[in-house]
Amino acid sequence: MKTCKKMRKTGNRKGKLFGLLLLITICFAACSDKQDTTDKGSMNIYFDNGKAVKSGTEYYTYQVEEGSYGIVSINISKESGCLDIDVYRADEEGEPDYTGRDLDSTSFEVRLKQPGEYKVLVTANKFVGDYGISWKTEDKAGEEAATNR
Repeated sequence: MKTCKKMRKTGNRKGKLFGLLLLITICFAACSDKQDTTDKGSMNIYFDNGKAVKSGTEYYTYQVEEGSYGIVSINISKESGCLDIDVYRADEEGEPDYTGRDLDSTSFEVRLKQPGEYKVLVTANKFVGDYGISWKTEDKAGEEAATNR
């Protein structure tokens, strides 16, 4: 009889520990959902013959500070499908700083000269391949000093 009580107590502790871990997991999941409430698009990925096929949109947001240039570097390795990229100021209507349609394998940079928030919108349609987008800034003062010599 004592062994049964002992087992019940141990089982009860395990149940409490499991419940606590479950509660912590739920809290982390809820908190992580609340941290990033902005829509980053909806890129759908499925596999066909062992290759990832992407369709949909996603975007990245970058900030260019006063006195700096923003430089968006884009690298594309395309096997098939369609990939479009737009780079534009988020706070202005008008022409994008860059628009590329049905891009092939390539690497290039887009220089952003005005301060503000910029978005890079990627739209894929049955795209097979890979793309990478990176961001850096350059100080305008250093470039102006070099051009004034």
